[in-house]
Amino acid sequence: MALARKRRLANKIPGLDEHPIWGTANEWAGLDSAGITEWLLRKSDEMREKGHDVYRVNFANQVFIIPLNGETVKPIIESKDEITKGLGYDFVREWLGTGLLISTGNKWQYRRKMITPTFHFRHLENYVKTFNYHSKIFVEVVSELNGVEFDAVPYIKRCALDVICETAMGKTADVQHNPSHPYVMALRDMLWMNTEYELKWQYWFPPYYYWSGMAKMYRNTLNTLHGFTKGIITERKAKRANGEKTRGNETNFLDMLLEHYDAGEIDDEGVREEVDTFMFEGHDTTSSGVSWGIWCIAHHPQVQQRLFNEICEVIGEDQEEIITTEHLKKMTYLDQVMKEAFRLYCPVPEVNRRLQNDFQSGPYLFPKDAVITIAPIILCRNKKVWGDDVLSFDPERFSEERESKRHPFDYIPFSAGPRNCIGQRFAQLEAKVMLCWLVRSFEFSSNLPFESNRAGAEGILRPYSGIPVFAKRRN
Repeated sequence: MALARKRRLANKIPGLDEHPIWGTANEWAGLDSAGITEWLLRKSDEMREKGHDVYRVNFANQVFIIPLNGETVKPIIESKDEITKGLGYDFVREWLGTGLLISTGNKWQYRRKMITPTFHFRHLENYVKTFNYHSKIFVEVVSELNGVEFDAVPYIKRCALDVICETAMGKTADVQHNPSHPYVMALRDMLWMNTEYELKWQYWFPPYYYWSGMAKMYRNTLNTLHGFTKGIITERKAKRANGEKTRGNETNFLDMLLEHYDAGEIDDEGVREEVDTFMFEGHDTTSSGVSWGIWCIAHHPQVQQRLFNEICEVIGEDQEEIITTEHLKKMTYLDQVMKEAFRLYCPVPEVNRRLQNDFQSGPYLFPKDAVITIAPIILCRNKKVWGDDVLSFDPERFSEERESKRHPFDYIPFSAGPRNCIGQRFAQLEAKVMLCWLVRSFEFSSNLPFESNRAGAEGILRPYSGIPVFAKRRN
């Protein structure tokens, strides 16, 4: 009865031509993540052309509702009640637990309040020192490639992992010099398995899941990931018990959690959940954003040169100069470049909310248990907002004058409202510092055409061709 009611209410919302039982499942069969992303973007354009600003997609027994512009996404984004995450987290739930990413209700509200001070500006200043340190190592590692073509993605990921290990746990993993580190390999395997599980429905049937060997691989990978973080937490607890504690702005994320642990406000499992969540969220999204940023400037030499000129003007030509938050505040063009890269290639292309109650949005009643897809990549490729050249890379879209004319929710790369990305300021600063070090040290180019690099939504937006570039060292 519940499913019939959900379908009946959902069918009053504009929708696609679908199979009456399977919906669009037959159209998605066999598509990779890039194919599904392209399908959604194409259907969204078609629905806008028909005059709709929201539409629904039936997929077997699931109903997805997709807002198409900032105005229609606003009610669900701003809701303080409908904060329950939807699909896409089942596979990683045992790894991350119900930390801040997945939890809902009172637990989410309590953890959010507890963790928010971690990202206060006074702590960010200390984090920027870490961003600089590991970005400098990144430059040294890339310099050793001697200008040959390379895929920038794994290098950027390893730099981001070093950053997050130190800021989250106070531990230097040095994976940039040790790319075969067990944690790096386990993290790679877990993210690969998650994508396989989401795209290949046969894994949803337990007999096949076990027969294929994925269940065993998952267990081994999970043991490595949990073993690494639990080991660091245990080590840090012992040092704190012996009086070794960080103070003030030098306090890292783990120490702040352990202060709450000492006060009885969070247990061992809670500490582990949040550390694993921060490790995952804190490196994957940033590395996606920086990777696509490099891709964009490598294909737009005039943008790259203007950005290099601004860096030299603000910081100077010394390639060893530490980059500060005061420097970054003066780099208006850097801000525009990063925003445009995040618009065209949203690091987190979509998130979901599963409705706990019927939800009125404009003239439509969204039924309970429907999944609302909040898709920054759909909003950021809306021709009615961004123009017919929506697929071109143009940082001038984010000039002060042009920004003021858009709905604020037409551009939400870090979501918005009560469930926005708690670490967005952290991620933005890290991406800018990393990009500054790279651009002032190298001139990037690529032989692969700009538009040919397909993008797939896999939690983050993955470049299917990687980021194949040449990095010519600047004099």
